Amino acid sequence: PNGCTSTHRVRWTVSDGCGNETQATSFFTIEDKKQPTPYMLNLSTALMQDGSVELWASDFDTGSFDNCTPEDFLLFTFSDNVPPQLLDAEEDSPWYDADGVASKNDYLSGNAELWNGEAGTSAMIFNEEDLEASTDGLLEVPIYVWDLCGNKDFAIVNLNLVDNDGDATANIGGRVATEEGEGIKDVTILASSDQSGYPEIVTTTDDGFYMFEFNPMYSDYKLTGEKNDDWLNGVTTLDILLIQRHILDLEKLDSPYKLIAADASNDQRISAVDLIQLRKLILGIYEELPNNDSWRFIDADSNMNSESPWPFSEFIDVIDLQENMEEDFIGTKIGDVNGSIDLFTQGQSVDGRSTGNLEMNIQEEEMRNGLSRLTFSSNNFNEISGFQFSLKAGVSEIVEVEKGQLPMEAYNISSTSGNLNVSWNSDKLISIGDQSLFSVLVYRDNSSLEIANEKLIAEAYQGSNLDIIGVNKTRLDSTNELFQNEPNPWVNQTTLKFSLAKQAEVNISFFDVNGKMIFSRQGQFEKGENEFIIGKAELNNSSGLLYYRIENEDFSLHGKMIQLK
Repeated sequence: PNGCTSTHRVRWTVSDGCGNETQATSFFTIEDKKQPTPYMLNLSTALMQDGSVELWASDFDTGSFDNCTPEDFLLFTFSDNVPPQLLDAEEDSPWYDADGVASKNDYLSGNAELWNGEAGTSAMIFNEEDLEASTDGLLEVPIYVWDLCGNKDFAIVNLNLVDNDGDATANIGGRVATEEGEGIKDVTILASSDQSGYPEIVTTTDDGFYMFEFNPMYSDYKLTGEKNDDWLNGVTTLDILLIQRHILDLEKLDSPYKLIAADASNDQRISAVDLIQLRKLILGIYEELPNNDSWRFIDADSNMNSESPWPFSEFIDVIDLQENMEEDFIGTKIGDVNGSIDLFTQGQSVDGRSTGNLEMNIQEEEMRNGLSRLTFSSNNFNEISGFQFSLKAGVSEIVEVEKGQLPMEAYNISSTSGNLNVSWNSDKLISIGDQSLFSVLVYRDNSSLEIANEKLIAEAYQGSNLDIIGVNKTRLDSTNELFQNEPNPWVNQTTLKFSLAKQAEVNISFFDVNGKMIFSRQGQFEKGENEFIIGKAELNNSSGLLYYRIENEDFSLHGKMIQLK
């Protein structure tokens, strides 16, 4: 433990069951033979007016380490030649090469190293010959790191040499992360400058890092970030609810970045306009916010006002670049005030979901001319302050929204791609018994009603802690409903399924494309789900597009099928 090599003696004693005993002595040696681990960085420099520049090997170090030697005692050289001063304490000459002691002239010509024992590093002169030998100014240079036991390893670095007529260069890099420190990938970082070759663009890594290499020194740069995708990621009705509570002074948003996220309209204040715009984004009326970006990136060194962060700086100025710079941004997802964004899969997050579901019962009433009334109720609507869901319903038009126990308005509901989208919230905890919550009059096809957890995740917010629970659709037994026949298309026979609100006599009819009835049967069917099987012979071997209808004096439901030859 006190040196690079230590020898130890072991006295062995072996005895048997009869008490006989034999002793022997052996020796073993412990030696540090593990190489240090070099961690180096690339550098840029300009040749001075005399056409040369002096660099120290330790200038390239960025955290090399060893198993035994502390980092402060590691040594750095440009070659695997051992400095003579380390071999002979009486040696005065600091210059050396592969043959041992060298001269100052050898060093100044770039053919030898200069050893600085106090700093633990050697230096070398790089000149115009090195520049000529480089590739576009890049010179590969080995940097060796040594431990105190003489073990060594090296790394190849890129030294960017610029002649005296140009400028030295330096790197500008940093990280883009959320307020909580999570890196944001695929952010476009733009570096602008008045120089030729700019602006330059890079994209952040999965961990949020970016780097602009070899930027001419003594110039000014402006950095900005942009990311305009995945608009709905992290944005839910819960965010609308939290923003509403902030506006009503019930619970304030507690950081300047959350305030920026809440300003959906980008008018530098939090108001009902932001609630309206976010609601349209959630309901699919907006594909993107009209006056804002999906992300905003703020200079991480900005002194932010926690109550009114506007205006805030979305660019970083690098003035008179003279060294490698680290410049960070903090990213804010517009609309996501509770930080629920999923940065890994780039899909809408459902983190924090509690157990349980809000059971949403849906009863359909067939009305005149194909109009349907969908009535929503729930038998466990307890302390709910908001919910959202998308219902696959084959909706072609929303005619009217009717209030029930909930003050549901037309702006809470939309229709996209046949789905019925609902987003509602309140500043109070609401409990309602098994009564109608609201109704929607729609024109739709006869497809079944199913919750669609696609763009709009079905969830509700319950209790004073706003626990996130799921939303399930349950079909009431008191519903008359016709489902798509299976299989469809079909060849020999198919099964027609339908549900009745009560036991009833029903007429089932089939028609060709001209409206001519080709089969009809009347029968008594049970309350709940029923099946009716039809074959090609019963339809007179008709083929192509066919229509079917089940009806009685209370309702009429229809659908279509394809019968193949």
